[in-house]
Amino acid sequence: MIKRLTFIIAVTTVVALLAPLSAMAAKATPSVTSVKIHRTPSGPSKGALTILATANFTGKAGAVGGRRDTRSLAMIVVTLQGAHHSITASDTVRFTRRNNSGKPVRFDIRIPRSAARLLAGDRGLNVRATVTRELPTVRARALSIDQPGASVRGWRCAEAQANGFTGTCSQFLQILNTPPPAPPVGFQQYQNGTGPGYWLATGGGTYVPGGDEALICVAFWGSGYQYPNWYSIGVNAADGTTIGYVFSPPGESTTVAADGSFSYGSYLDQFVGGYAQVTTGPQLSGSVPTSILSNPVSSSTDPATLNISPQTVGLPVSWSLAALTPNQAAGVC
Repeated sequence: MIKRLTFIIAVTTVVALLAPLSAMAAKATPSVTSVKIHRTPSGPSKGALTILATANFTGKAGAVGGRRDTRSLAMIVVTLQGAHHSITASDTVRFTRRNNSGKPVRFDIRIPRSAARLLAGDRGLNVRATVTRELPTVRARALSIDQPGASVRGWRCAEAQANGFTGTCSQFLQILNTPPPAPPVGFQQYQNGTGPGYWLATGGGTYVPGGDEALICVAFWGSGYQYPNWYSIGVNAADGTTIGYVFSPPGESTTVAADGSFSYGSYLDQFVGGYAQVTTGPQLSGSVPTSILSNPVSSSTDPATLNISPQTVGLPVSWSLAALTPNQAAGVC
């Protein structure tokens, strides 16, 4: 689950300055809005670090590469600088239309105790974060651990941004010695194709279509398995059409019911003639196995179900979504 993209195709690369929110609100580019660092205080993972961050991509999750693509990813690269060592890791999250309209993108990075021990003596860390958007492509993930180097100047971020600075800077953050939320859980199925579409790194950026995809993600907002919430429920069609759940009435709770069931209205987002056409979509219903609300995903975890009524734009009406491994879920949820 520890991630750093070692090969990406950057589409729109912007720098996130960790500064007062009032200053970031005036920026027109994607920006980090919060970062928290948890150090697991006890148990088998004692000493492991969890980085939870959110970013605002309002208006920046639209078309890429000259076409609308519902499978492009938001990415964050975070460097933790201690007194003697630094660790760089990253996370990717699938965009939804709601991210384009203001819903924050939530990132979740896990650094195991074996790597986090290099920062064990630090009570606070300088944190440098950069957010980017990338096209779907084949990706490799790794954790980077740096040797001692120059310290970052975390206390100058607010002043630099106020004066128009647009380069990378950092902020000093205290580590929270409290249990982090459980990792996000994802369920996925492809139909009418064998996998996601992707952009070729060579050949002038040729897009290779994939199958139609259903994706359900659950995120936990409290310590451990407390406060499970729906993070995404929807379908991404191979032609770029998106069906995603909405709340009705506005403000309806996103809390996952104890029986794992859901029933939501949706939006239908199509891209025709170079323009997005967003209309009311079908009803989405189904469930996730209740075991994921209190235990990690395993090989015996049952699939989730998703039903679409009525049939829309020729997409299947019934889906059975297999549970993703923690590492797979971390790349899209």
